[in-house]
Amino acid sequence: MLREDQRLITFFDEIAYKILLSTYGEFSLCTKNIDRHQQENIFRQWQQKYQIHFHQKLDEAAAAFVSENQSTVTIDWLRKKIGMLIQHYLQIFTLRAQTT
Repeated sequence: MLREDQRLITFFDEIAYKILLSTYGEFSLCTKNIDRHQQENIFRQWQQKYQIHFHQKLDEAAAAFVSENQSTVTIDWLRKKIGMLIQHYLQIFTLRAQTT
């Protein structure tokens, strides 16, 4: 059975993954008709817009999650791990966008 701190980080990981899927889906729809060879600059602008949007959504979810779990003994550890997960998911978004 998972410890409480591991359970919390796993739960936030699931939240972040759902946000990734949703935001990347929106990004894909907005950029599907862009010819990257001819309009790379426009594609990059959309990518940057959605990366910022994705980061904001993750930060909002993290703030709400930490607020709900303030009583956790390992709150500093939780904040650190959530920060690492946010960076991880931002990298995933960037890699997916570059290989679209």
